[in-house]
Amino acid sequence: MKKKITIISAYVAILVMIIIVGSSEAQYQYGQLQGYVRWANGSAAQGVAMSISGYSVSTNQNGYYSFGFLNPGRYVISISPPGRSTRSFWVTVTQGATTQDFRIEW
Repeated sequence: MKKKITIISAYVAILVMIIIVGSSEAQYQYGQLQGYVRWANGSAAQGVAMSISGYSVSTNQNGYYSFGFLNPGRYVISISPPGRSTRSFWVTVTQGATTQDFRIEW
């Protein structure tokens, strides 16, 4: 009886390890795109609409933006500053955090 409990305990321990390792790997399969948008003079561009793959955010008072839970790959990001035309750029998102800053010079 004691041998059966030991074997079952070993299987449970292996199963728990598989779950922990699997969940930690899944945690990093997505990418995040973040960065700052600045005006041509270097000041923070607040309230700039940013869109990528159907998601939209606006830059905060520091010009910061962030998109989370993106699959790694190439995307087109559209930037729409108040009172200016929209421009689009290619960006490559990797696993973890990808930083891409933009300067509005148009």
